[in-house]
Amino acid sequence: MKILYLQVLYFTIYSFLGWVCESTYCSIGQKKLVNRGFLNGPFCPIYGFGALLVISILSPFVNNIPVLFIASIIVTSTLEYITSYVLEKIFHMSWWDYSTYKYNINGRVCLKNSLMFGVMSLFVMLVVHPAVDDFVAKINTNVAFVLSILFGTYFIVDTIITASTILHLNERLEKLHTLHEDLLEKKKRHLEVVKGHLQASLANQIEELGLSKYSPAEMEELLSSDFRGNFIKEEHKVMNELEFEIKSLNNRIEDLKSKGHGVLRRRVIKAFPNMKSLKHRSILEEIKENIDKK
Repeated sequence: MKILYLQVLYFTIYSFLGWVCESTYCSIGQKKLVNRGFLNGPFCPIYGFGALLVISILSPFVNNIPVLFIASIIVTSTLEYITSYVLEKIFHMSWWDYSTYKYNINGRVCLKNSLMFGVMSLFVMLVVHPAVDDFVAKINTNVAFVLSILFGTYFIVDTIITASTILHLNERLEKLHTLHEDLLEKKKRHLEVVKGHLQASLANQIEELGLSKYSPAEMEELLSSDFRGNFIKEEHKVMNELEFEIKSLNNRIEDLKSKGHGVLRRRVIKAFPNMKSLKHRSILEEIKENIDKK
């Protein structure tokens, strides 16, 4: 039991420290404050898991710096690759993409970040963890137990809330996709109806007036002004009806793109500016642009 709640406390501390590092790094790069991380709170779980793995697996090599460095790169890069893959399969989104970096593997990991994680792991093992270990050891056992329960509960709740937020975002993307398809279908039908109405009206008028023996140019001259006037009125009526439907769909699409995203959804999108939807990439990009404008 003691080992379990100690692991929870270590996980909490390193998740927080990871959030500080990640948010600072991204805020400097974007020149604005960024609440980085998968969860809504000030924690990056991947750093917590990474620290626990490095500490538990690589402690025997703490006095062998070259081995510790190389092994840390392997452990942290494997974790990052697996995390990217799992999140992508669950949420149908790519959360980060290193495909523009040199020496990357499927855009999920890259040499630059792997080397940086290796250096960070050395710093954790040689400097940070001894201090963290001493700090945690000084906490009263009962207090540490209660804190582990509270933080453990928090992580479960925040994970559920974040997952729900992302799933709702996916639902909105799916709805926008459906509306886009409806809009294209309406526009296609608009052209088909106008074309069909024109062909049918002309065929009827030609048959009534017995104009089939004339050339197209002669038919144009012989067609009555009444027919032309009635045809134009009817055409305008059909077009106005379809244009109203198209306009309504456009308004719904714009509303879904720009409104009602909520604080949590905006936070997730801003935290991962390179996030891409595997199914609805262009629609998500438009939503991101609308959020950036505000």
